[in-house]
Amino acid sequence: PPRSTLFPYTTLFRSNSYFINIYGCYKKDSYDHAFFPSRGARISADIKYVKGISKNVRNVRGFVSTSFRSNFIEPLSKKLSLSESIYGGTIFGDNIPPLYQFFLGGLNDSYMRGIFPFVGMNLMQQSDRNALVAHMDLQWELWKDNFITLKANAGRTTSNFKDLFIWDDDMVFGYGASFGYKSPIDPMELTIMTSNKHSDLSYFLNIGYWF
Repeated sequence: PPRSTLFPYTTLFRSNSYFINIYGCYKKDSYDHAFFPSRGARISADIKYVKGISKNVRNVRGFVSTSFRSNFIEPLSKKLSLSESIYGGTIFGDNIPPLYQFFLGGLNDSYMRGIFPFVGMNLMQQSDRNALVAHMDLQWELWKDNFITLKANAGRTTSNFKDLFIWDDDMVFGYGASFGYKSPIDPMELTIMTSNKHSDLSYFLNIGYWF
């Protein structure tokens, strides 16, 4: 069987499984710009019920998944702004398929369900049935449409909900700095980052829009 490029120590097996999802959500967005905003808020929350309907997962009991994201940006001066964010999610039920877990990693600033951005980690590097992340950015517009941003976050994933709030060696801390350019065509951003889980520097390049 093939090995995963996202999870190099995990062996993936092919299977065909079908699930029904009953889904509800709430979203609010008052950012002044879609990319490199300097003020506003972006809030979302969702809840869904999931039940297997194909033969190989029909005996798996249904479960409920909830998640939320909150981002608040305050201007500190004409060129400087502070962004504070909290992401989290939890699942109620047993035998949760891996694709419905919550994932941390990467700097995707889209509302991809179940994937929370985390500076210092690769895309979808860590996952479990519960997740919580606190994130802070300090953004400076160096000159028109060119931005320097300092990034920091802390968080964790756990199988037990109450362990989310324990401060121990399983906590992950990430730090980074990025240079961004809001071009007339699309946004571009290069981030250099690291975390307490590995001392090497890693890089994340975003060109274009998230869909």
